Amino acid sequence: MATLKDRLAQEALQSTNANELADVLRKVSILKEAESEFSPALVQELTDGIEDSRVEKHVRTHRLSEIEEATRSLDESEHRRIQADYDNSVKEITLIEQGIQRERDALATVEQHIDKVQRKLDQLGGADLARDRQRREVAKKLFDLLNEAVDVYRNELRQRVERDASELFRKLTTEAEYTALRINENYGLRIVHSDGSVVPVRSAGAEHIVALSLMGALQKNAPLQGPIIMDSPFGRLDDHHTTKVIDSLPDMAAQVLLLVYESEMEPRLARSRLQGQLKREYRIGRVTARHSTIEVRHE
Repeated sequence: MATLKDRLAQEALQSTNANELADVLRKVSILKEAESEFSPALVQELTDGIEDSRVEKHVRTHRLSEIEEATRSLDESEHRRIQADYDNSVKEITLIEQGIQRERDALATVEQHIDKVQRKLDQLGGADLARDRQRREVAKKLFDLLNEAVDVYRNELRQRVERDASELFRKLTTEAEYTALRINENYGLRIVHSDGSVVPVRSAGAEHIVALSLMGALQKNAPLQGPIIMDSPFGRLDDHHTTKVIDSLPDMAAQVLLLVYESEMEPRLARSRLQGQLKREYRIGRVTARHSTIEVRHE
C-alpha cells in the first residue's frame, strides 16, 4: 500500500514537472517569435523614426510660431486692403498679358502678309528688288540685335537691382534669418530665408522695409538720379527698424527729403544718427485749415 502511494506521488510529481516544462517551452517559443518579429535592428529603426518625427514636429511647431508672430501685427483691415490691391493687380496683369497676346497675334499676321508680298516680289526679280531685299535683311538683323540688347540689359539691370535691394534690406531688417530679396517673374520682391526658402507671409512692417529697399536699389541703378522724397516712412516701423532706416538714408540717395510727424521720429534721433549729414530741418506750422507756414528749425 505504501509503495503504491509512493508511485502515485512520484507520477504526480513527474506530471507536474512535465507541465511546468511544457509551459516554459511554450514561453520560450513565444519569446523567440517575438525576437524574430522585433529584432534589435527593427527596434532601433522604429526608435529612430520616432525621434525623427519628434524633430519634425518641433521644426513645424517652431515654424508655426514664426508665422503666428509675423502675422500678429497685421491689421485685419490692412490685410484686406493689401489682398484687394493684390487681386486688382493680378486682374490688371491678366488684361495686359491678353493685350500683349493680341498684339503679338496681329504682328504675326502682318509678318505673314509681308512674307507673302515678299515672295511675290521675288518672283518678279530685278536689280532694284535685290538691293531692296538686302536692305530689308540688314534692317531685320538690326531690329533683332536691338531686341536682344534690350533683353540683355533688362536681365543685367534686374540682377543689379536684386543685388542692391538685398544689400540694403540686410541693413534695414532686424531679422537675422532674412538674408536676401529675390525678384520673381512678375518683378515683385520676395524675402529669402537663410535656409533658401521664400517667406510666404510678411508683416506690414516687413512690406515697408522691402519697399524702401527696392526704392533705394532703383535709385542707385537709375540712369538719371535725383532726390528721394518719402512721406511718413516710419508709420509701420518699430523703434529698431526706424533707427536702421535713419542710419541707411545716406546710402539710398545723395539727397533725401523726409516728411514725418514728430510722433514717428523724434528730431533729436535724426540729429544724433545723421549728425553732419543732416543738412536742414523745417517745421510746417498750421495757421488755419487752408493756411500753413514753413519755418526753419534752429534747434
